[in-house]
Amino acid sequence: MESQEIEPEETPDVTAPAVEGELESPYKNMWMPLVVIPSAIVLVLVLIFLAFGGITGREPSIEANLALVTNGGKNERTQAAFNLSQKIVANSNAILEGQPAPWPVPADLQQRVEGAFAATREDEISAKVVLASLLVQLGDESGVQHLIELMEMGDAADPEGTNRFVVLVTLGTSGDDRALPAVISACESQDVGLRSLAAILLQQFEGEGVVPALQALLHTGELEVRANAAISLTKHKDASGAELLYDLMGKDLYEAEKKSNPMRFRSDLLVRRSRSKAVLALARLGRIQDRQRVQAHGADADLEFRAVVLDTLQNWEFR
Repeated sequence: MESQEIEPEETPDVTAPAVEGELESPYKNMWMPLVVIPSAIVLVLVLIFLAFGGITGREPSIEANLALVTNGGKNERTQAAFNLSQKIVANSNAILEGQPAPWPVPADLQQRVEGAFAATREDEISAKVVLASLLVQLGDESGVQHLIELMEMGDAADPEGTNRFVVLVTLGTSGDDRALPAVISACESQDVGLRSLAAILLQQFEGEGVVPALQALLHTGELEVRANAAISLTKHKDASGAELLYDLMGKDLYEAEKKSNPMRFRSDLLVRRSRSKAVLALARLGRIQDRQRVQAHGADADLEFRAVVLDTLQNWEFR
């Protein structure tokens, strides 16, 4: 299954190389340097696509899907879990836009989703992941605990890593402190995509272990992991990744990556975004020495990147 990049406005066309001696990442089309975590509603849409991209909704109501999740056959239950999530997202989007919710919601929806989760067989991992994620979106605290337990599934239960990816995104953006140990644990995964995602998600957490985990990721071999760790450290006012961010502002690092694998950094837009986000990360530290290094790019040949540099310099003290 091909994974999509978290930022909804762009699907990169680059490929992360496999690392010798490690599991090959299933997220072959996902380059995630310096990604901004999306809103909760966008997140739900991404999760649904990742888990059930090929399934289309057919059941006409939330009630009908709840019934199928509990009483349908295996394939019906999986599809119904997806359809149920679709309808909850549609309701949330409508409410955000000031419109009435298109799908009537039972008063006991949370309790029934929890019941559906409990009734779903242990080997129906995808359905359990979507239902637990839906509980989190509905504000049910049991959803986070379910996801923490699901995160412990091994390669045999989740050989492509897709379910763990969905679980990790949901945990990392839940705002629940209980999720922190699971996110930190993912920093040691053999899967490059999960490590890179964990580095991003640690932007959202405070507490013991966060900064050391990110600092450790600065010394991994994969650029996407190191870059995400560097950007996240600036969220914690830690400058350990500043030297890497300096390199990310220039073009040499990207050219070197492209030489090692021609499939990487073919997109000028992707390079520009990564360079720009490195600038913004350095500005977040608010250090005079970083400002001087950023200023050196004020005459860059890329006019759009130059505009980001000049705007950042002008507003340095306000960031």
